[in-house]
Amino acid sequence: MMLDKPGLACAAALAISLVGTAVALGGCATPGVAIDGLAQVSAAQEAPAAPADKDFPFLASAQWKQGAFPSIEALRAMRTGMGKDQVRGLLSWPHFSEGLGRDREWNYIFHLRTGPGAEFVTCQYMVRFNGDVLTNGTYWRDPDCARRVSGIAGPDAAAFEEKK
Repeated sequence: MMLDKPGLACAAALAISLVGTAVALGGCATPGVAIDGLAQVSAAQEAPAAPADKDFPFLASAQWKQGAFPSIEALRAMRTGMGKDQVRGLLSWPHFSEGLGRDREWNYIFHLRTGPGAEFVTCQYMVRFNGDVLTNGTYWRDPDCARRVSGIAGPDAAAFEEKK
């Protein structure tokens, strides 16, 4: 059976579209460039202002509304001067609409266990990137979440808050 010309045109357009999509998505999975040591030092020395509560996105606007239960070790390994590939390796993809191109901010919904049972608290976490696409700040919306990850609780929590 021979396709008519409009059918061939549609098939060709579909094939071109699929190839273009594959190329575009392939670029998203490609590892980033090597990180320059001087750029890492510069990122670590930057001291951007911490985000205000209003700077965190609404939970309802998340692409991945379930959130995640990250390992505490991965959260503790976060540092300034890390590239996006390194952040993805520790925390996975951001949960909101970020992640492609030169986004300067990634936001996450993390659930942290509160004890041996099934109870947990939901926390929002923000990672900011500088012009070299290196982390230059990590922030918790709720300071109690930072204390949980750092392992500080009780009377030491006030001292932790003062050091921030």
